Amino acid sequence: MPELPEVETVKNDLSEKIVGRRMVEIRIRPARIFRRNSSGASLRKKLVEKKITGLERRGKALLFTLDSGEVLVIRLGMTGQIMLSPEPVRCRDKHTYLIATLDDGCALRYRDIRKFGQVFVTPLSGVEECLQMGPEPLHDRFRASHLEQVLDSPARIKTLLMDQRKIAGIGNIYSDEILFAAGINPLRSARSLTSREMKRLYHAIRQVLRDGIEKRGTTIRDFRDGLGRPGRYQHHFRVYQRGGQTCLICKTTIERMRVGGRSCHFCPSCQN
Repeated sequence: MPELPEVETVKNDLSEKIVGRRMVEIRIRPARIFRRNSSGASLRKKLVEKKITGLERRGKALLFTLDSGEVLVIRLGMTGQIMLSPEPVRCRDKHTYLIATLDDGCALRYRDIRKFGQVFVTPLSGVEECLQMGPEPLHDRFRASHLEQVLDSPARIKTLLMDQRKIAGIGNIYSDEILFAAGINPLRSARSLTSREMKRLYHAIRQVLRDGIEKRGTTIRDFRDGLGRPGRYQHHFRVYQRGGQTCLICKTTIERMRVGGRSCHFCPSCQN
């Protein structure tokens, strides 16, 4: 599933190419990804001939601000891809559900094999209510003291890091890598962390997410950036998907287990 670094990479790729462009044609293939809209015709009406005036990321969501005062929200879900083609797209791919042709002849294409993503339009004032996300972990105003507040819970730290209502943008891949970088066992309760451990966690969150962005996200199977290219962070995993292999630091065997219904990878020696 695309997480903060993947969505940030797509946003950075697309921003300079589509902001200021007008959508002159909208083609929609009906699917459950449009379930927040009253109808495909209604969504098309809200998008056609609208200018994209801005593009931002909120957690794992892309926010396309329109000159109508509304926002096109795209959540990539498990397998969503949004890519820019330099020429009009006449695509018959059954997994492509939205094609927006721009006034310069380029086309934005939304593709989603498993259809867990969402595409909808909402007033700017309603974005936060729709998304219901916690603070942005890379925002300048996000401090270690804020992390202590949002993670003040007896729940397992791994589960809390992936709770989008607590912190926006962290999922299964980066929570594993963050906890390894911080030296914290994923089964620990958040309230068991000392102030020193919480500070280590804070710095690990920002370091790992920034590293993921620098390496243009993770491509295990489906993720592609805004121009259709794979990411590189998967070549730098230290624990994720390395169950049964030796730890790069201490040579202990990396363990894999289930936490909250999700896979979890950690080093039992380095993380305590």
